[in-house]
Amino acid sequence: MHRLRIIFAESSVETIPGILWNNRSILKDSKKRKKHPSRILLDSSKHHGAMKTLPDYARRGRPDVIHSPLLLILDSYASARGLLEVYVHTIRDEIIEINPGTRLPRNYTRFVGLLEDLYEKRTIKHGEEVLLRIVEKDLKSYLKGKVVVMDRNGEGNYGSLKREIRNGERGWITVIIGGFPHGKFRRDYPGTRISLGDESYSTLYVTSKVLCAYENVVRGWS
Repeated sequence: MHRLRIIFAESSVETIPGILWNNRSILKDSKKRKKHPSRILLDSSKHHGAMKTLPDYARRGRPDVIHSPLLLILDSYASARGLLEVYVHTIRDEIIEINPGTRLPRNYTRFVGLLEDLYEKRTIKHGEEVLLRIVEKDLKSYLKGKVVVMDRNGEGNYGSLKREIRNGERGWITVIIGGFPHGKFRRDYPGTRISLGDESYSTLYVTSKVLCAYENVVRGWS
């Protein structure tokens, strides 16, 4: 049976860059939270004014983009049966490895707190079990088996996605999904590029379609 690996690429997740540490609004948030800016997650809902000086600021500071998709994945049929792995590739080229058995906070504020804790410790454990960790590896080293890139400018449709999954190599199927709020990939990832339509869809919507296509195939529904 095929196993599914989902990678959220170029995700809008990072701590506050050093260039913003002395910004008035950043310092205010730092004082309120009693944390140095280097230990605070960049979040456009709070730091929007300060972020305007950053390159490509419209694609940054959006950890909310991956929150709901991660919850959806970890709640899924495939995850419960050990058929799925998920990774977050960040805008700074870090990889967040997530143990499929991890129960992420459903509350967004707590989710942000968990990521901040992760950035500080680099590894989150429960006893001896690693739940999350940050590593610096090339994203290409995580591509296993057949690779599908969900791209608005790709070819095909939902049916094509199911065919790619059904006809994939035995073992792993890797699906790359954008972890940013809008725009296109900044890199050219290897693999078959599949589009769900001419419109720009949210990361959550694309994730739900990928999960549905995969489960339809592995459960023999279509």
